[in-house]
Amino acid sequence: MSFPWPLRTLASIVLFASLLGCSAKNAKPDDKKPLGPDELRQVEQSAVESYSKREWLAAAIAYRRLTIAVPGDPDFWFRLGTAEARLGNSDRALAAYREAVVRDPKMSKGWYNLSVVEIRRAQNALTQLIRFAPDNDDNAARAASLLEALSELIGPLPAPGVAGPPG
Repeated sequence: MSFPWPLRTLASIVLFASLLGCSAKNAKPDDKKPLGPDELRQVEQSAVESYSKREWLAAAIAYRRLTIAVPGDPDFWFRLGTAEARLGNSDRALAAYREAVVRDPKMSKGWYNLSVVEIRRAQNALTQLIRFAPDNDDNAARAASLLEALSELIGPLPAPGVAGPPG
């Protein structure tokens, strides 16, 4: 029995999503088990490879493990922040960028990306204000002006599901 192509496509997407969810669950990014030197090198190699391939979920999982194993390394925190930002997890991205700049206050790229994520959140809040404010609301008019100015500085707010520019 053959199913129509839309049904086969939907089934494939559901299967892929469930497998992806299982692999992410099995990775246990919050596993606090200490990593030995060989495993640490392996996780770091995997993290770097995933990051360079823009495989953000795998990179986030690996960098989360590295920040647990080596919490003093600001670069691990920075890359975790970038992976989380690319996944659209602004709270996690901000937390990771803050950890990076606490460990290295001179890390300008950490401060910059932290700022961009904060600005994107402000753009989102302003967009919601405009969307839900009653007609002729003074705050909505001010929000529209501020949103326009922010958009000129760093570009418009990405479409839903599209991560912003940190990198």
